[in-house]
Amino acid sequence: YYLKEPLLSKEKARQKEEKKLAKDGADTPYPGWDALREERREDAPAVLLTVRDANGDVVRTVTGPTGKGTHRVAWDLRYTNLAAERDGKPDKETSGVLAMPGTYTVELAKREDGVVTPLAGPMEFEVVRLIERGLPGMGEEELAAFLADMTSLGREKSAFDASLNETVARVEAITVALQRVGDEPEVYAEAVALKKTLADMTERLRGDPKRRLMKAGGPVSVNTRLGFGQAAAQGGSYGPTALQR
Repeated sequence: YYLKEPLLSKEKARQKEEKKLAKDGADTPYPGWDALREERREDAPAVLLTVRDANGDVVRTVTGPTGKGTHRVAWDLRYTNLAAERDGKPDKETSGVLAMPGTYTVELAKREDGVVTPLAGPMEFEVVRLIERGLPGMGEEELAAFLADMTSLGREKSAFDASLNETVARVEAITVALQRVGDEPEVYAEAVALKKTLADMTERLRGDPKRRLMKAGGPVSVNTRLGFGQAAAQGGSYGPTALQR
């Protein structure tokens, strides 16, 4: 895609204008508190390329450079990673499961201070297999349904995992506060019992850390089972084995 002019934040635009004024020997007035506040709160500008499937559902939104000129952006042929957000910071890994062969569209837009403005598209394109499978695998429609189920299950597990971490931290804080108070023995006993219940839930979800450290056997955790099934979704296009299903 080509941008005739760069997408600049209010701060960058102001600084650019100030450089011109300084170069010409003109005065560079102070922007004022209100203008500085708006600059500080402004959402950073972005170029968005939105990929949709044949049903019009969003598959992935890829960001591109905002500078002036011609740019090329590649989609990795994967869906968005829908794991629960934990800290509000951009994730290094944003890729989900592989997209199936078929018809897709892409649209170009810009986002300035939270407002999205279409620029071009939609443009249609085809995703095809690079190499035909040597062995028979699961049909594409059936595989797509399996991947959707695994994505949904992984999202639910991720959200529960984040909620469990938050609850464990809150109960730990409550027990510390009760220790400090010292005159609520019954409530403290309930908090300790709740900590043990949460520990059981954590172990069922993630496994026994002592067994894992010693590489000993034991009950298979939810994470292990889900990870085994997700390997089929992340690793290729043949589909899951009977055991992974």
